[in-house]
Amino acid sequence: MYEMFYEQLEQLAIVPCVVLERVGDALPLADALVSGGMPSAEVTFRTPAAAYFTQALMFSAPFPAL
Repeated sequence: MYEMFYEQLEQLAIVPCVVLERVGDALPLADALVSGGMPSAEVTFRTPAAAYFTQALMFSAPFPAL
């Protein structure tokens, strides 16, 4: 089921760790990561905005959820 995801992740070799304080930064950051060739990120749940960040990406991003 997740085979393609893991294959893509293996090709990246690096996965940025994301900690955001403001949900409004989610989509600009996602756009910057994808533009820079990093279509994946680990979202840490260190701030209250983390859950909203992942929701914003799931519903607004033109690519699979980060």
